[in-house]
Amino acid sequence: MRRTIGSRQHGFTRAAALCLAVVSAPAIAFDQDIPIWERPGVEGSRFHAVTVERTRSEYRYSTATLRFGDEENSELPATLNGTAEIGDTRVQIFSDLPDRVAQNYAEALAQADHLIAIESQILIQPGHHFEIFITSAASPTNREWQFTRTDVDPLVLSLVVRADRVSSVLVSQEISDPVHERYHLSIEMLGRGRHDPRAEHNPSAAYIYEEIAAALYGSCASLLSLGYVTQFNAPGLTIQSANNPGQEYSAPYTDDVLARLLDVIEAGEFQDGSAIPHGMHLGLNLTLWAELSGGHWYIEQGTPEAQALLDGCRYSAADPFRVGPWLRQIANDERDPPEMEDRYEAFERLQIQRATLSEETGH
Repeated sequence: MRRTIGSRQHGFTRAAALCLAVVSAPAIAFDQDIPIWERPGVEGSRFHAVTVERTRSEYRYSTATLRFGDEENSELPATLNGTAEIGDTRVQIFSDLPDRVAQNYAEALAQADHLIAIESQILIQPGHHFEIFITSAASPTNREWQFTRTDVDPLVLSLVVRADRVSSVLVSQEISDPVHERYHLSIEMLGRGRHDPRAEHNPSAAYIYEEIAAALYGSCASLLSLGYVTQFNAPGLTIQSANNPGQEYSAPYTDDVLARLLDVIEAGEFQDGSAIPHGMHLGLNLTLWAELSGGHWYIEQGTPEAQALLDGCRYSAADPFRVGPWLRQIANDERDPPEMEDRYEAFERLQIQRATLSEETGH
């Protein structure tokens, strides 16, 4: 395994029930005095990205964490203060947080990746190794790591996550996201998704379907580990009509809008030949989430919504191209997705609930 580090300039038919047992959740301590449901916005938001290239004898791939507006980097924490190993998953946490917080997060992430890998069988042998750096939300982040691995090497991922979320219910996002990126690397190294032969005919569709499958996969991992999962794709994701200037459509999309979007995706481009925008999957993610959650911003274990999410993950994980027909079925069901509840009230309610549970269990 060879690795380099650098910077990047930015410029369905219902599947059979997925019988996954939720083991006891790691001891995450929820601080209800930290409200971090920031208003939607692009500037300062972080995102992760991965790439995979297969050569004759090895894989060359990258992982990255970027923040909109940043061209510089802050120093990464050097203190290793959280480690966990469950099955073939290993996690190392580098942070300036209290050791207990870092260790609890390491255990939750290792458990999430292990459970979803075993149940979905989307895994890379001999294992997955996560190297996670925890920094403040305000830290400039423009970081990319490059790796080379052969078939006998573990899959290594390096990413940066936000410190303010780790002690809140939004730790769910910081569990989902690394597993989401691990799914991308795994599925592409297995020759599926964007590396599926079908992707040659429509790379835009392959990209969108894989992103949606990855979002489901990461969400299921968080649900299995923590006992709940949150959705953090903010409302207000809009697209503009080409035929009616000024007309905008917000996610979750109605059946009519979803059907027209799927026509574009299946064609691989708009009618005028213009390319499909890079972020189109975000509104589709929220639309699918609304269908599965019933319009709620979080899903808890033991509920019909949790089973629907797990069913969807099982259906899409092995073959992201199944997402297209599934979305088409939703568009044809003559039932628009439910409206989303108030986002901030929902997260505050969940935060208080989890903080209370944490106190009662002594964690």
